[in-house]
Amino acid sequence: MMDESNIIRWVTVNGKHFPIVKDKNGKEVFGVGEEINKQNADGSITMTYVHIKNNTQKIKGMDFGQDIEPAGEYMSMDTLQGQHKIDQPNYEYGTIHFKKPLVLEHKSTDSKGWKKDLSDMYGGKKKKALSNAIMKDGYDAIMTWEMYKGKKEWVEIVNLKGKKR
Repeated sequence: MMDESNIIRWVTVNGKHFPIVKDKNGKEVFGVGEEINKQNADGSITMTYVHIKNNTQKIKGMDFGQDIEPAGEYMSMDTLQGQHKIDQPNYEYGTIHFKKPLVLEHKSTDSKGWKKDLSDMYGGKKKKALSNAIMKDGYDAIMTWEMYKGKKEWVEIVNLKGKKR
């Protein structure tokens, strides 16, 4: 594993994300990189994300499954990798690594979709108790996917204890 304290910046080349480091002579060179926004064979993933820091309010008549959803930091994959940031103080952009995300089919974001499936998998647990049980099983995130134009797309992501870069 690379010492991340040596990274000067990150660059994207042909869809792959690489760190730029200084070699022993002080010259900037490509470090050992990893593909970004794609799940690795071991299940881990490094991804660019966007996180809106303010809490989502309950909206009368709308069901987002908030009564059962796991506690954590909700985010979306930033497929533009920070190239078109919204300049608002409550928007956070960055790169995060999950060693072992729990991956589920999205189905829907309401109380009958993935949040219900997850709660049922963990004996009806909800909110923080649900997140604690998931982390106890060794997971550091929850990632939901759905098929879009024949490709698996990440939909909702819950950071439980991933490592931000």
